[in-house]
Amino acid sequence: MFCMKAGFLYVEVSFSKQDKRRRVVLAKYIDIFAGTFGFWLFGYAVSGNTDQGAVGEEQDYIFWFFRYTFATNTATIIGGTLVGHDVQMRAAAAFVYSFVMTAFIHPSLLESSGRLAVT
Repeated sequence: MFCMKAGFLYVEVSFSKQDKRRRVVLAKYIDIFAGTFGFWLFGYAVSGNTDQGAVGEEQDYIFWFFRYTFATNTATIIGGTLVGHDVQMRAAAAFVYSFVMTAFIHPSLLESSGRLAVT
């Protein structure tokens, strides 16, 4: 699942103009960095997989990584919709967007649906 980021990067670079390709690569790195930070800080606890909700509590890291890859890929897919247009997102806005998406929006949708990705 984590390797899908490379696939999204290749697709988005192929659809972008020559002068915008650096921004696409930067956006993917921002998605990974902000997504890791956001999901580690809040996302795993928001998704209902732990009773504590505090950072550094006892966690199943394999399951955490699995859920993290889905959350960051959600941010990557939605961020990729801007590639074909002449819209440019600033790096700070991309960081905030990826952080909020992986820390709150994706995990809260998992919690509200009542289903887990892995049972």
